[in-house]
Amino acid sequence: RLANLEMARAIRLVTVERGLDPAEFALMAFGGAGPQHAAELAEEIGMSMVVVPPEPGVFTALGMFFADMKFEARMSYPKDLEEGFKALEEALSWAKPTYYVRLADVGYRGQGWELIVPVGRPAGYEDVRRTFEEKHAATYGFKLDAPVEVVTIRAFAVVVKAKPELPRPPAEGEPRLLDLDELERYRRIFPERYKKAEALLPASPPKCTAEGLDVTLL
Repeated sequence: RLANLEMARAIRLVTVERGLDPAEFALMAFGGAGPQHAAELAEEIGMSMVVVPPEPGVFTALGMFFADMKFEARMSYPKDLEEGFKALEEALSWAKPTYYVRLADVGYRGQGWELIVPVGRPAGYEDVRRTFEEKHAATYGFKLDAPVEVVTIRAFAVVVKAKPELPRPPAEGEPRLLDLDELERYRRIFPERYKKAEALLPASPPKCTAEGLDVTLL
């Protein structure tokens, strides 16, 4: 219970305190223990949907197989934004990227931190300033009447990799029950019937307990 309350506090910190309603989002539960907390955590913060991806216990590691390659170059306090980005992209051209991404670390003059904002093409100071102030207001709830400065620009060269194909789980059928004879001594505290996690279907109700090789769902 204490762990759920602490996680709920962390979610409210990045939603409610930034003007976002958690009820408008789905809770993504991954990791070997994440789905153990997901149903009660979603109820605690008023979220009506929990998404448990296939193989949640290795979800992060699996992401490495789908991630594109990305190379970064930076420049501090550029005199001209567009020329600065062109120089960075030229320095990254050896990677033969599929596309480039432009970001900038922007803050109010004298402020001790910056926000990272996307930068369009061509890069213009007024567009960056407007994007920064909108993000600052959304993040902190206010804007300042102070000069805005671009502290660092970042160019990313993204090389898109071929993605492996994974089998889709079935959309209908009957979940397979576990044999409790082998597990009963470990599971007496749970009154529910056990199911195999990999046999759960999309939109399965939350009132069940399921076990898999890499995850437990409650």
